[in-house]
Amino acid sequence: MSRKEAKVKKFIFLVLLLSLLLYLSTNYVNAEDSNRNEVRANLSDGWSVVWGHNFTEGDWVEGLAAISASIATESPAPFLKWFDYKLTQNFKKISGSLPGVVVSDLERWVLESLDKKSIIRYKDLRIAAGFATYKRWQRVV
Repeated sequence: MSRKEAKVKKFIFLVLLLSLLLYLSTNYVNAEDSNRNEVRANLSDGWSVVWGHNFTEGDWVEGLAAISASIATESPAPFLKWFDYKLTQNFKKISGSLPGVVVSDLERWVLESLDKKSIIRYKDLRIAAGFATYKRWQRVV
């Protein structure tokens, strides 16, 4: 077996394994099985919070598949494509809640807020970017 054939077989195995994980994770865990509402209520104290994409186990399985594809092809392109898609998806969702704000400005503000770990001000808008994490574990028997 050639090196290329071995890589293809390894890639196919990883895709099948990740597909199985995706199938299992979407069947056993629901967004309602988390402390998301409590976390969001605590974070919105005095703020109008705009939420991005809620990453689930399925998103992380897709990311692992993209990493596997990058390893198998020895190219960062599959992972970068997935990451760019998720980033674009987030900014579209967030900007949809902020009429009159263009995505390029939003991207700049979020990156600046994350970089400086501070509140960014634009006119009457205060931007504090961050990540909320939820407890989503549940026992499946």
